[in-house]
Amino acid sequence: MKKSSISAVLLLVAAFILQSFDRAPGGDLYRIYLNDKMVLEQFVTLPQQKHQLTLTELNEKDRMVVYYSHCGSPGTARSVQVKDSKGAIIKQWKYMDTKEIGLQVAVKELLPILEKNGTVTIHYASAEVSSGKLLAALNPGKTVVAKR
Repeated sequence: MKKSSISAVLLLVAAFILQSFDRAPGGDLYRIYLNDKMVLEQFVTLPQQKHQLTLTELNEKDRMVVYYSHCGSPGTARSVQVKDSKGAIIKQWKYMDTKEIGLQVAVKELLPILEKNGTVTIHYASAEVSSGKLLAALNPGKTVVAKR
């Protein structure tokens, strides 16, 4: 075999090996933050995990931010929805089309929903994901008060 053929084969093998280290080869990705701390991350190209977040009245002043990136770009006609166990929309927040990817939701708006309905799910929808995307289950938590 010629030296140039061997070099070409080695270059091809090296390219395949380097591709295997890519964390997520493009595609959509979403993250949920509570007060600037990431609590959930999911690459849509990877198998969906069952994410759950528990919120209590201690989170009342917190803000949740949902980042859903369509291959690095924000979507259009975006909304965040809370659905009950039957899939009915309980509450929906709609967002203007901007370059900002983060969608803010005040936790104080979620707490009454959790108190009334128990566990609910939070979803993202946009023109690009018209059927919506389940992000996580939201569970009501109980605040434990120490007894003397």
